[in-house]
Amino acid sequence: MSMFSMLGAGRGKRVCCESDAHAKYLQLTLDAMSEAIICCDAAGRLTFVNKAAMKLISCHSASVLGESWQSLFELIDESNGSVMDDPFRSCIISGVSLTNGMGCILRTSSRREVFVETNTVPVYDESDDKRAIGATMTIRDLTDISGLLASVFRQGPHDVLTPLLDESAFAERLSRALLTLQKPKEHILLQIEIAPSSRHQHQTWLGIDDVIDRQVVSLLASRIRDRDALGQRAKHRYNLLLEHCECDEGVELANQLRRVLMGHEFFIQGQSLKIEAHVGVVSLNQRYVRTDEIIRTVERACDMARSSTRGVILVVPNA
Repeated sequence: MSMFSMLGAGRGKRVCCESDAHAKYLQLTLDAMSEAIICCDAAGRLTFVNKAAMKLISCHSASVLGESWQSLFELIDESNGSVMDDPFRSCIISGVSLTNGMGCILRTSSRREVFVETNTVPVYDESDDKRAIGATMTIRDLTDISGLLASVFRQGPHDVLTPLLDESAFAERLSRALLTLQKPKEHILLQIEIAPSSRHQHQTWLGIDDVIDRQVVSLLASRIRDRDALGQRAKHRYNLLLEHCECDEGVELANQLRRVLMGHEFFIQGQSLKIEAHVGVVSLNQRYVRTDEIIRTVERACDMARSSTRGVILVVPNA
């Protein structure tokens, strides 16, 4: 079977080549595309790689055709560092398109890592449109986009990837919360600070701070209620507002989040990193009338937690 009969047109359509001229024109067209295109047969063997894909996976020859795609690259889940399931096999078995968006890392055999977005579609037999005989993956290099998102990450009023508020939006949310204070429920404000778990990791953090921040925010967001407000105070410091939450519940959550962060293994640029986490907790009541006063209080509590062996410090002002 011609390698071009394995190509889908982005939606699982078959491309049939009836002449060498047509085949040559098709190859030139695919090679001119900026997106990487990789085709595999049902066994996961490469049947076509365009020029953009060769460059992306550090492959400089068509001699890789017939080899397993996994011998050239793997896809990594940025949030936990694990290798993703085989998208080609999953696509062929399920018969549906599969997309891996932001948070997907392509790691080449030389250990080079690139942020990517992938879309894999099944390719069907010409004589049997219900039998998938392979799959085509398009890969979009998000290196430039991920850098742009990192710079916008703390600037927008609401991050597009996570429920992360900037300082002004968080202050507004906190101000509104003060107007709804009532017993027996109250509001709890947490400030979480992270840092390298050891001195030798400080150098490793340089240049990957934003990647760490994204992973931390993703972890925090997955363990809080939809109504809770998460904001970033500064690099590696996060504020979390728990509305209508009892003090004991807030302290329990603070300890849980600290354990989650410290127990998580961050995989960044092929390296495994562990972090320390310290949490300041403030119970809000009618004593507070200004948001900047509350923020200063929770920052002091977080500073105290950093120097404490407990790691979590609760401040309950007098009403």
